[in-house]
Amino acid sequence: MDVLWFLLALFGTGVTGLREELCLVILGPYPDHTGGVNLLPGWDGGPALIPAARLAAETINNRTDILPVYTLRLLEGDSGCDVGSKAVISLARTVFPTVGCAAVGIVGPACSGAATAVGGLLRRDASSLLHVSPSATSPELVSDLYPNTYRLLSSSVEYVRLYRELMQYNGWDNVAALYDPNRKYFLSTFHEFYDTVNVSYISPVSENNIPLADIYLNYRIIFVFVGAELARNILCLAYHFQPPLGYPVYQWIFHDRTVDQLWQDVAFSYAGKAYSCSKQQMMQSTDGVILNLFRLKRENASAETDVGLTLRDFYVAYQKQLSDHLEEVNLTRDQYAPTAEDWAPLYYDAVWAMALSLTRAEPDLLRQENLTLSEYRYGNPRATALIRHQLSLLDFEGLTGRISFRNETRDTATTVDMYQIAYN
Repeated sequence: MDVLWFLLALFGTGVTGLREELCLVILGPYPDHTGGVNLLPGWDGGPALIPAARLAAETINNRTDILPVYTLRLLEGDSGCDVGSKAVISLARTVFPTVGCAAVGIVGPACSGAATAVGGLLRRDASSLLHVSPSATSPELVSDLYPNTYRLLSSSVEYVRLYRELMQYNGWDNVAALYDPNRKYFLSTFHEFYDTVNVSYISPVSENNIPLADIYLNYRIIFVFVGAELARNILCLAYHFQPPLGYPVYQWIFHDRTVDQLWQDVAFSYAGKAYSCSKQQMMQSTDGVILNLFRLKRENASAETDVGLTLRDFYVAYQKQLSDHLEEVNLTRDQYAPTAEDWAPLYYDAVWAMALSLTRAEPDLLRQENLTLSEYRYGNPRATALIRHQLSLLDFEGLTGRISFRNETRDTATTVDMYQIAYN
């Protein structure tokens, strides 16, 4: 029996009051912590995401025009971030206890490594459940091998195009690139970068291997594809290097990073020696550094949307959901990355995208397949195709901006914000 069929065949139907339940699997990265210390690859900002999905379901269930005869119920699971097997196991754990509720789709995971694992499981055939990842941007997911995976952010190929233009504009031709080989998102984006532009020097990096001596001797332009913690370590080491490897002699470009992630106190060991940088020193180390990030939400927080709330109203209602969830996972607000709240609207919009496509697909399901949503199961390719068609046609104003999936890449057009830090 096919693995995914084994996982999903247990879905059934149930009734809550006069409204039948439909279940939507929600996968998000929880922090792996003991006393607030991360032990395994995860994301300490993960708890900010699932509360947004809960708020979306609550808003939808109070509407009479979205899934009007159903109650949307969320099946929540910890997907981790870059450990793909964890996402698949969590998907199974959210499925097995759910006899009596029909699962009609999957939202999440947020991180590319986990999303690729889930998408890979779903790609076994075209009849599997549809999958909307709010924030995975790995170029790998553009492939036709993931026909059921849709994304609310563009592929990180958009970053690479911007890097190419930046290099051409500045006449940069002798550049170095550092990348984390253990993070699928950064590795796949680096490969896209390497295949697109002329790179003179490349090196994998880790907490035990940061080749600043090579950089010092031969290169002045350095692109870096790593997570926030490793990025801070690199900058702190560059600050302490003699002479310091800083701007304007050295131009660092950190992929998909923000100042909030870098301007933090740092303490770590490298090559048998203890290093530390205060927040002030980290601010100095980032002078002239170029950062970039997809624009995650609409600029006008008071603008009307098609998803029941303005962005401003969302954040007011969201705080209660967030407080409850942090208590559930035994975290205080100072134990997780609050900047992750910027990503929360993506989960809200992803739930809405699934709900809208399901609502619009049901008339076709009834007419062509004599099937209601509560009767929909994995293993029905014609029914899945009808829902996929409605998902591909979506065009609505969400908290994050206009949501409309591009046919070839199954993602949305997203603005990249790039800026250079000036420390005075």
